[in-house]
Amino acid sequence: MVKQTTWLNGASAITRRAALVRAGVLPAAMLGMGRTSAQEWGVKTVRIVVPYAPGSGPDALAREIAEQAGAASGRTFIVENRPGANGIVGSDLVARAGGDGATLLLVDPLALVANPYVYKSVPFNWRRDLRPVAALADVDLFLFSSGKRPFASVADVVAYAKANPGKLNFGTTGNASVEHLSLERLKAHTGIVVERIPYGGGMGQLIPALISGEIDLFVFGPLPFIGHVKEGTVRSLAVASAKRSAVFPAVPTLAEAGFPNDLFMGTTFTLFAPGRTPDKLVGEISALVAGVVNSDKFRDKFAARGLVTRYEAPEPVMRKLDDIDGRVAPMIKAMSLSLV
Repeated sequence: MVKQTTWLNGASAITRRAALVRAGVLPAAMLGMGRTSAQEWGVKTVRIVVPYAPGSGPDALAREIAEQAGAASGRTFIVENRPGANGIVGSDLVARAGGDGATLLLVDPLALVANPYVYKSVPFNWRRDLRPVAALADVDLFLFSSGKRPFASVADVVAYAKANPGKLNFGTTGNASVEHLSLERLKAHTGIVVERIPYGGGMGQLIPALISGEIDLFVFGPLPFIGHVKEGTVRSLAVASAKRSAVFPAVPTLAEAGFPNDLFMGTTFTLFAPGRTPDKLVGEISALVAGVVNSDKFRDKFAARGLVTRYEAPEPVMRKLDDIDGRVAPMIKAMSLSLV
């Protein structure tokens, strides 16, 4: 194990922290931290709960953070996958955990915000029981189609759907998940009718269903589909990003395809701590994560996977969560989703 670095201690370290705060690398809460706060995080083993299956984008992020943060801090980081109920199962586990920094959550925050509007009972209150530690990475969302379908573009999908109402379907991993809301926005924008098929088993069921042609369309990040697109069993039709993705450079952006580039519900994978975690400890964990996320190694590793890594401190993350809440609530109401 590598011993924890000591640059957080001493007067020179405070000067360095001030420079990093001004540069946006560290949260402002870290500026006043001295020797006492550097000892806030007393645990030696840290569990990062990922409420998704192994091999997903959040899972890959968590494992890289575990490796690099462990090496930098001398702690042992363990990634634990707890998929289920659009992230509720794993998130609830962390919401109930202690505030000593031993348990963290890496999740799509859109799920946290949306779930209370579509589930009759969510066993925790995300505002009270969780608090953001750091934003980690934006994910490029792609519209994928089964290789069994002859679609070469989004326009092909829309034309077919209009000529054959109700003949197409799309898969989701959860009610009001990022892929669900994105396809609903596509439907609303184009006026097409596409049936939704939820998959309670998550990506383990959904990927084979897309390959076999059981489902026709899916919106998701590229990581689980890179090999399938190369094999031709899945087609990538468009990406919701400002420029083409390095993962599939031949695939046009939504804007290039003639659609609004913000049509899909983008997301930023984010690290959370239990709500009872003290401010100083959140700042200490956030600073460690900032060093990992801002490294060239971290950025370069995930650029080829369609993840745009960027650190963001807890305060601006919370403001963005408030903004998401304000946009998602009326959207879900307009969709007339039945509570599950």
